[in-house]
Amino acid sequence: MTGDRGLPERNSPAPRAVYLAITLWTCIAMFGCGLAANRALPGTPIVAQMAAPATTPPGEKLARPELDLDSVGTPPDPAASVPLPAVFVGCWVGTVETPDSVKRTRFMAFLGTLPPTTYHICYRLDANTKNGKMILRQMASPYSKGFRITQFDNQVVWSNGRDTGFLRNHIATVGPVWFPFTHTRGDVYADELITIRNPNVLRMRGVEVIQVSGKDYIRVVFHTNFHRDLATSQTP
Repeated sequence: MTGDRGLPERNSPAPRAVYLAITLWTCIAMFGCGLAANRALPGTPIVAQMAAPATTPPGEKLARPELDLDSVGTPPDPAASVPLPAVFVGCWVGTVETPDSVKRTRFMAFLGTLPPTTYHICYRLDANTKNGKMILRQMASPYSKGFRITQFDNQVVWSNGRDTGFLRNHIATVGPVWFPFTHTRGDVYADELITIRNPNVLRMRGVEVIQVSGKDYIRVVFHTNFHRDLATSQTP
């Protein structure tokens, strides 16, 4: 994807609705990171606030935003969302295995490797109002133990109206840091470019910043493929 600042060139960038590796708080500033059993974060699916589609003045065409590792971190504004094309409607599952690059912003912010994280997301579009909503059904990682997602916000910043969209996401969590009895807030802000490659595969490319207690700790460039989950695509 050309024109993206601070990102390595990729032959197959694009879709996705969310790589949010928030599970690394357990290893922040620690030399030893014990793996817990792979499990999904508990709780019911989290739905981003539904918003009416934003309108563009006649004759004005929104330019596609760029992925920028250094500037990612703007909170999503659900009220300013535009609808994604109907081809995105349904549920998708994807795993971010290994980041393309990692930029640590604090000394000893993270001394291990980022764990693979699997996301299960769904996008709904009201046929009458054209309002869209993104649902984070599940997030699973080897470091998920003890973490709880407290907030999920999504904004569709841009769409070409056919097969590509630009997402802005925020996930807030509470989980153990340093000791099992100490819980700290973690936040992940991600910008993602998603593209439909075929009816059952969307490609995602993105950048994210991971914060602990409101302070930047690590910035990540990633890409992955999401596959349509036909079993749950018809249910919320």
